[in-house]
Amino acid sequence: MKTSKSQHDWCLWFAWVEDKPAHVWVDCAANTIAGKIMPFLVTVFLENLGTERHNSYPTEEIYYSVLYKIEAKISKIANNSYSRYIGRMVTNGKATFGIYTDNYEDIEKKLNKIIPEYVLYHARIYTRQDKNWKIYRNIFPPKKEKQKYDNSTLIKAVLHSGSNPQKEHHIDHALFFDKKADRDNYLKELKKLKFLFEKYEIFDDPGTENPFTLELTIRSPLNNDLIDNVTNILIDLAEKYNAVYDGWGTEIVK
Repeated sequence: MKTSKSQHDWCLWFAWVEDKPAHVWVDCAANTIAGKIMPFLVTVFLENLGTERHNSYPTEEIYYSVLYKIEAKISKIANNSYSRYIGRMVTNGKATFGIYTDNYEDIEKKLNKIIPEYVLYHARIYTRQDKNWKIYRNIFPPKKEKQKYDNSTLIKAVLHSGSNPQKEHHIDHALFFDKKADRDNYLKELKKLKFLFEKYEIFDDPGTENPFTLELTIRSPLNNDLIDNVTNILIDLAEKYNAVYDGWGTEIVK
């Protein structure tokens, strides 16, 4: 089954694998097609990458001279209508790269042309059937980790536009509910927690999915830790009250 090219949403998050820290670089946008198409997973595995002192990651030199280069080649191989490169995981001196595909034989053939370049790192290819994208779902970041990455990306974009991070910004958060009672209880619990928000607004849009909207405005400097703490609370409560947290936006403050 073929599919047209779609947008990517690359996220870096940190996990633990067999009691070792891991860098996970994953295309979160692939979640829209996970389990629907491309039932085969082809992985490229490297080891013998070495580790820096005090952690399980390769040196910066290895990242630039080996990992980023092979990743570019793998991504190029998967850049077609029947495959999707979904990312990499690096831990304990090892790296794994993954491609979901409808045509694993073609992908293997192309990968085998570049594998000999990485014999020093014991490069090899594995192919398995994973029609439900179980492996992908296992490396997909938890909601709060994904939002933490989004927070950092948005803060950098706003600062790049000239905003002063030390000044307070009006930050608007949006949540969507399937039931009005859930929205009411969500708001009650925020107040019970003495959650500091400047104002809130509610909107109803009957006939749409999750028709009950809650928008919260908070005043805060553009500080990663402060904003992460806020979104963690909002996401935790969203899970409790069956809400969809839709992120935040702000204005430029000189």
